[in-house]
Amino acid sequence: MLKVFSVVIVSILFICSCSVNQDDFLETGNNDFSISIPSNLIQPIETQEGSVLNLIEDTSDYLNGLSVVVYDDSIYENFELTSIYDYYNFVANNILDETLEGGNLETPKDTIINGYKSLLFTICGLYNRDSSNQNVCFYTGIYQGTNKFYEITVWCSENNKQNYLPSINKILGSFKEKEKK
Repeated sequence: MLKVFSVVIVSILFICSCSVNQDDFLETGNNDFSISIPSNLIQPIETQEGSVLNLIEDTSDYLNGLSVVVYDDSIYENFELTSIYDYYNFVANNILDETLEGGNLETPKDTIINGYKSLLFTICGLYNRDSSNQNVCFYTGIYQGTNKFYEITVWCSENNKQNYLPSINKILGSFKEKEKK
């Protein structure tokens, strides 16, 4: 009887240690911004080129987990102010051209997040960077900061999007630019 009880207790502890609490978020970023992310995300060995932050779930197949990447760019091009819509077009076309083989680009949602003019949009399509033939959804937020635009893109396989949607919304809704001292 004691042996059975011990096996049950060890099994429960093992199961609890392997589960990820979706409500367990932490704040991360750099000197310019912060966002909230699930605490189980780690930095991959190879980061996305040009990103200022790149995190993925600790999984052998990153398309089955959640991935987050952040980029920033000046709001000025040749000393002229670039609009948030021009930046959106640049980002959306980049995702479609570089990452997806065809895709469904939703109309961006014009909104304010934590006081920042923002555009939120989703692109789902066939991932073209490997031979996995998986449909992937990219959830992107464009934020107009003081001197920079910030792009936060969170992606996962289309099969897992319902599981990750609460976390994705929390990540995209958490952007804050840090005040310069």
